[in-house]
Amino acid sequence: MGMPFHGGIHPKVTGAFDIEKPAETLPAPDILYYPLIQHRGAAAEPLVKVGEQVCLGQKIADSPAGLTSPVHASVSGMVRAIEPWDHPDGGKCDTIVVENDRLDRKDPALEAEPRDVELLDEQQIVEIAREAGIVGMGGAGFPLYAKLKDAAGQVETIILNGCECEPLLQSDHTTMIYEADSVVQGGLLLARAVDAPRILIAVEDDKPRAAQALQQAAAPYDNVEVRVLPVRYPQGGEKMLIKALLGKEVPPGKLPIALGLVVSNVESAAALYRACRSHLPLISRNVTVAGSVVARPGVLSVRLGTPFEALMEHCGLTAPYAKLLSGGPMMGKAQHTAKVPVIKTVSGLVLLSEREARSQRSTNCIRCGKCMQACPMLLSPCYLNFYSDLGNLAELERLNIDNCIECGVCSYSCPAKLPLVQKFRLSKLELSKQRRAAKERKEGGKPQ
Repeated sequence: MGMPFHGGIHPKVTGAFDIEKPAETLPAPDILYYPLIQHRGAAAEPLVKVGEQVCLGQKIADSPAGLTSPVHASVSGMVRAIEPWDHPDGGKCDTIVVENDRLDRKDPALEAEPRDVELLDEQQIVEIAREAGIVGMGGAGFPLYAKLKDAAGQVETIILNGCECEPLLQSDHTTMIYEADSVVQGGLLLARAVDAPRILIAVEDDKPRAAQALQQAAAPYDNVEVRVLPVRYPQGGEKMLIKALLGKEVPPGKLPIALGLVVSNVESAAALYRACRSHLPLISRNVTVAGSVVARPGVLSVRLGTPFEALMEHCGLTAPYAKLLSGGPMMGKAQHTAKVPVIKTVSGLVLLSEREARSQRSTNCIRCGKCMQACPMLLSPCYLNFYSDLGNLAELERLNIDNCIECGVCSYSCPAKLPLVQKFRLSKLELSKQRRAAKERKEGGKPQ
């Protein structure tokens, strides 16, 4: 057994709701937007041209880069444009715009007979994971195939992460209750892909229906175990989860594979099973729509490329919203427009009222240490705050600001109401720019 990770909190929010039914299917909109970056790694490159007809499930973008992920059309229709468009992660990104013809003409590959997944070997599973465009759907967006490629014999345990600890979000929760068999089968495929002898499925104890469904689905398999953990934020972070499950710590700068582990989000595992069984690429996902001003909060099954405003219109509002977050209230990113599309890493939309969104007046840091007690990464947010204000990037690097996972527990715990996470994000961005410039200078100075 593992042991509790350092820090963590139990955030309180308004607008929570209970799961009463499977994810409701949201009708596809008239226009869909497919950013070429929906993952870690190199941007995909268009495989289609303006004016071209595309089919549902057709691969419309890809890249020869070693770390990337293809993009597929979630409807059939015509490519209307390939142009910069607003992205949920901020800024603009080259985007394929498709007009829905409402016919859902399928790509011929989707018409093939279902596969017998028991016959798939390691290499085939990895190739399917890549071609289906499956990435970490908990928010990280790391391509799944990259975790599996060349990892055979190095992995002792597959961990399926069902610790959806971000307040209000229920997307993974819904998947675990109503698609438990797909989650378990996806875990078995992951284990086969890397020859791992054990599968652990982690779920928090405030989700008893999910735990029960997973335990029932896992019952026939001796190598699959469901672990129920006490609720604690941010237990969904893979380093914190590994500590809580196994008592092991991932070394700084390393990935879980260094400990013989592969961690996958439960919805990613279910998507892998659908791809292996039914040839279905990643073209839809569960998205939570919640918040105190949402009339009918719930979980929707949404086709990728659907603008946020379509989800908001479907769920309705009881009052105007003051802030729209892509993600949960702790780590979600504020949006300046509701026209941004749902991409592979968008697990939820949270809408805040004027009162909730109103910034509280910050005061001076009093060195109380609450942020240090709460930080799950054992950082010193009060000192990171001090050097961020000074713009001292060298000292921030020495204090390991890169290890910050931007979970927000420091901001939540701070009695001075300092915007710590925002400061750290900006400082990390500046540090990244500085490193990139140094690398370019070094490469530019090399003899030709």
